[in-house]
Amino acid sequence: LDRGVEEAFSLDRLIRLSKVSPPGLQLDPVLDFVPYPPHTPVPDNIAGAKRLFSPVWFSTNPETGAVEQGLQHLPRMDTGRAVLFVGNHQYLGIESALLVA
Repeated sequence: LDRGVEEAFSLDRLIRLSKVSPPGLQLDPVLDFVPYPPHTPVPDNIAGAKRLFSPVWFSTNPETGAVEQGLQHLPRMDTGRAVLFVGNHQYLGIESALLVA
């Protein structure tokens, strides 16, 4: 077998040939993406996840470079500075709702 696994098996082709994807359906994951409206409220139904995971938030002090507990150093949206959210996605990404909330 001189071809790699990716070349020998095409999941995209398998889905298109199956009944999972309607025939002729052409979706572009980038061009057809519809974002949520800005400032969409997140429902507060994650109280159980908050109790289960006990999330702790950190931010970096821009003046000293020190990492401090709390989100007091997040930049405001109108500053144009980027924010990186990091989570541990090893179990179904359950903490993702906590990051968004």
